[in-house]
Amino acid sequence: MTDAESLRHVKSMLEQLANGIDPVSGQPAKEDDCINQVQVVRCLFQAAGVLGRVIGDCEAGERQQETKPSGTYPWLVHRRIPVSDTPVTVSEITGRINELTEGEEGRKIKAADITSFLMERGFLEVVQEGEGSCAKRPTEKGRELGISVQERTGRIGPYRVTVYDADAQRYIMDGIDALLFTGQTGPGPKKAYAFLQGEKWTEGQDEALREMARRQVPVSVMASVLKRTERGIRARLVRLEIVERRSDAK
Repeated sequence: MTDAESLRHVKSMLEQLANGIDPVSGQPAKEDDCINQVQVVRCLFQAAGVLGRVIGDCEAGERQQETKPSGTYPWLVHRRIPVSDTPVTVSEITGRINELTEGEEGRKIKAADITSFLMERGFLEVVQEGEGSCAKRPTEKGRELGISVQERTGRIGPYRVTVYDADAQRYIMDGIDALLFTGQTGPGPKKAYAFLQGEKWTEGQDEALREMARRQVPVSVMASVLKRTERGIRARLVRLEIVERRSDAK
């Protein structure tokens, strides 16, 4: 039994529990059983949803191994990068990413890669602070994403630093694949890595697509993460009724 098959079995049991069914006997649980409590039901459905995404990654990874003999895949990296509940700086984020991608194909991420990525999407802007001093600070859109400025004190005195909360970190992680693979954050031709073009969409991939659409992740990044063409991503967004027309997907 493969990892994906084992996880599908676990996911099935979680879904049965969430629906108030004893997965062993197949009988409805008693009304006062803990699995019928609203909070427990929500947690079970949430756990099943997370497993669905993990299963999609496992299945995609298994197909990659069949088509590519060796090497690791940076597009899986963002699933492993820890997200801090406490706001962190862009340097701390790049440090975590580069530590996990040590020895993998692709390239190392620099803080400037991430800040450029965010500036192009309108989350950061360059502002003048003091005489002859400039810094990259969050726009209104960036503050809504979870980017803020903190006052800190160092050896040379107080200073201001831009930090990213958990939601902002997740948005960055969703774009890491494009940065690792292409080395580009702006417009222009990018190397194609649509390994899954033409493959059947899995439940996990659909859930990941919905989540990225909710976070307003660009189509180019969705394509990189899910190993599809941008055309395929746009078509799937319409199919799932996330957008009405392909042209609505940015």
